[in-house]
This record gives sequence, structure tokens and C-alpha cells, in this order.
Amino acid sequence: DGVGWKLALSLPDSIPDCVVEGASRHEMVMAVKEVVNNASKHSGCQVLQFEVRIISGLLSLCIADDGCGFEVEQSEEKGNGLFQLKRRITSIGGEIRVISEPSKGTRVAFSIPLKTITM
Repeated sequence: DGVGWKLALSLPDSIPDCVVEGASRHEMVMAVKEVVNNASKHSGCQVLQFEVRIISGLLSLCIADDGCGFEVEQSEEKGNGLFQLKRRITSIGGEIRVISEPSKGTRVAFSIPLKTITM
């Protein structure tokens, strides 16, 4: 049966030697899981875009769907999901933006600092 959507994946051509520490890695994975689960359950999307970039010492992830979208402000007032998502990312020194409008899909972008490996 499958998930009902296609994945469009964009990764950097090269990845510098860097580390995402354990706690940060855990919170980032949980945040990605939350966004993907929400898109699967609620958006009705056909395509889920996942973009990874490493820019100026930051690991940036953007997950976007072409689904039904929602009113971000109303969602923040009603539930705990966006609050918890933002708490996860900010607790590890990251930043997050959620952009969505009804009938226009949703875009969640977050970034966390990386530690460069020196040899």
C-alpha cells in the first residue's frame, strides 16, 4: 500500500567532516519524524520534499509538502505539536520556521550548529 506520497530528496554534493552531537542528533531526528508523520497523516500531499544543506557551520533541513496546508497561528493556539517541535529545535541551539497556508502546503525549515572536526 505505501505512504501515498513521493519523496523528493536533495542532498549536498559534498559533506564536510563535522559532528552532530548525541542530544542534538536525537532531537533533530525526532523533529524530522514529527514533521514527516504530520505530513503523512494530515496534509494529503502527493510529494514530500526533503532538502539538506550545510552552510556556514549549520546543518539546515527543509521539509515541504504540496498538501492542504493549515493556519499556523490557529494551530499554535489549539495544540501542542508546533510548540513541542519548536522546543526540540531551540533546546539544541537551533532555529525553526513553519510556513503554511490553507491549500498551499507546508514548509518546515530548521537548522542546528555543527562542530567541525579538526585533525
